[in-house]
Amino acid sequence: MANSILGAGIIGLPYAVARAGFVMGIFLLITLAAVTDWTIRLVVLNAKLSGRESYTEVMHHCFGHWGSAGVSFFQFAFAFGGYVFQLA
Repeated sequence: MANSILGAGIIGLPYAVARAGFVMGIFLLITLAAVTDWTIRLVVLNAKLSGRESYTEVMHHCFGHWGSAGVSFFQFAFAFGGYVFQLA
């Protein structure tokens, strides 16, 4: 999963910066990095507070069956989407 995210990001980054402009592209890149860092810290904090060890368990603890089902669905959709686009 990390390879898919990093691969797509590395390939698309020059195009995104060219479309946004250099200054705005760098600003957006730094902003996105800060938001991503904040989100990861929130996930880790929720895992510690709930006493769970996996993201699916945390979502089940916080949102019940629908939370864990949602995580499973979106993980499947991400992997399936990568597979379908790879075939094209």
